[in-house]
Order: sequence, then C-alpha cells, then structure tokens
Amino acid sequence: MIELATKGDIPRMVQLGYQLVQESPSYKQHGYNAVKVSHTLAHMIDNPDCVVYVTRHNGEIIGGIAGNVDARWFNDELIGYEYAFFVEPGKRNGVIAKNLINKFTAWCGLKGASIIIMGLTTEVNPEGTDRLYQHCGFENYGHLYKMEL
Repeated sequence: MIELATKGDIPRMVQLGYQLVQESPSYKQHGYNAVKVSHTLAHMIDNPDCVVYVTRHNGEIIGGIAGNVDARWFNDELIGYEYAFFVEPGKRNGVIAKNLINKFTAWCGLKGASIIIMGLTTEVNPEGTDRLYQHCGFENYGHLYKMEL
C-alpha cells in the first residue's frame, strides 16, 4: 500500500536514506547527515508543492519516493522532479517500484506538471532502473555529468 508520509514516518525514512547512501558508489563517500535528512523530509511533508510517499510491508516502511512540482527556471511550465526514490534491496520486485512511480506521476499530473524528470545518480543497477523507467513510460532525457573537486 502506498500512502502519504507523515512526520511519524521520518525516523524510518531516515534509516532507508542511510541504506540508499551506503549502497550507492556515488553517494557513500560523501557521508550522511541524518538531522538534515529529517529536517528536509519534514519540510517536504509540510510543503504543498512537494510530496513524500511511502510503501509498507507488514506495517514497516520498505520504500518511498519524494519530489516536487515547480516551474522551469526559464518559463512557467510546471515540471515534476523526483528527489529520492528507494526500495529496500530485498523487496525490489519491480511491482513496488512501479507502483511508487505511478503514484508520483499521478500526483505530478494533479499538480499541473506537463513533464516529469526522474534520474539515476546512485549508480545502482542502471540497466534495471533504465528498464523500469521505460516500462513506466519514461524516455531518456539528457545526461548528467559530475566532477569531484
């Protein structure tokens, strides 16, 4: 079941965020600030332009997706942006992830978004994530580059 996150869900989401960072070759070297994550999630839960969804198995949160809808910097077109998307490794069967994506895309549509941008910056299972996004109707949209300083 997918539902809107509440502030009572934040401690578990902070744990899942830590798991995401530890699993990611891109993120784990940069550390994890649980207090900042907690504050960010609380802000998103309170902000009507943001959404945080969670999904549970046997009552425990096993994954979620967070994002917002905002105007492009160069016009008034509304865009949905995914900030974080994670499902516990042992629960990744595709259906859970697909349902989270579908819930997020439906919310973005209700908020007036004309496009949704999701990405993969964790470097975890890029081929599988690419297939999942395409299966959900997404197409490749540009590239991301990084430079460590």
